[in-house]
Amino acid sequence: MQLPIILLKNLYSNEYYASKQEPNLPIEQVLKDINFSANTGELWTVLGSSVYEIKLLLEIMANAKAYEKGKLMIAGFDTTKKKSIILPHVFYIGSTSMAYGNMNVLEYLMFITSNSNRNSVDRQEYLLNYLLDSDMGYICLTPISMLTNQEKSIVILTAAMLSDSKLIIFNLPKLHYSPKEIKIISKLTSRIPYLGKSLIVSTQCYKLAQFISSHICYIDKGRILFNDTLNKFLEYDKVTFLIEPENLNYTVQSLKYALPQFEYLIENNILKIITNTDSKKAGTLLFDALASFKIDPAIVMKNKKNIKNSIQGLMRHYDIQ
Repeated sequence: MQLPIILLKNLYSNEYYASKQEPNLPIEQVLKDINFSANTGELWTVLGSSVYEIKLLLEIMANAKAYEKGKLMIAGFDTTKKKSIILPHVFYIGSTSMAYGNMNVLEYLMFITSNSNRNSVDRQEYLLNYLLDSDMGYICLTPISMLTNQEKSIVILTAAMLSDSKLIIFNLPKLHYSPKEIKIISKLTSRIPYLGKSLIVSTQCYKLAQFISSHICYIDKGRILFNDTLNKFLEYDKVTFLIEPENLNYTVQSLKYALPQFEYLIENNILKIITNTDSKKAGTLLFDALASFKIDPAIVMKNKKNIKNSIQGLMRHYDIQ
């Protein structure tokens, strides 16, 4: 049986929350009773209500920060006696300043791969093709100091992909990426299963998470609420239809009167409808109700399951506001 590339068991952080408003309340650990494992070839995204919590969890996963109690195994190695030491199996990305600003992208990757068996000419050709295949040709000769933080993070991720490290931990949860950048990251990380590596990413960029993940971990108030495949996570998205009506209040009140069995959520002038029933039957009921109240919305569409709605569904499932 294959051992997981990383295993956390009943792990508690060293960090605690303390209430300034109510100092007499007992202090509470930031991360509590964390159980998590990832296998070779998996692409995990860690999401959560707190950037601090998800960043701390990945720092502990990389063994960059010590933990109070529990167990952390990385590639079969027990870290109990070697806390706060990043092991050779791990490529940890916790800052965009890791790449040398006085080099361009190609020079940096040449430097990173200097121990390769390829000679410098073959290696340069290989790296150029690698960058072009990953849609990174537009920055390959750009000085790293001139790149955005998002571009720098992608360059460092490229270095991680080219390294011998089996576990890549990409811990920059505050960065949000454009569709173009998400496509580049997706092209890079799609090689993970074939290289025998694993990837764990912390982010609040939901589009990135949905595009690259095979698995999702969600943390709220220091505890893991969900820890499974992306497809299972998307099952929490119960939204069936999206409507953009001209008169939002009238539409909501009319539908609540006609179809009280449905749930209605409003977000950015879009009405989300949760039907909890067969979508075809629900669609017939919805269109009949709209017609009876002479409502002709600009847009009526079937919802495509997404991470944002799934998080909202997960919170409703656990009755968390």
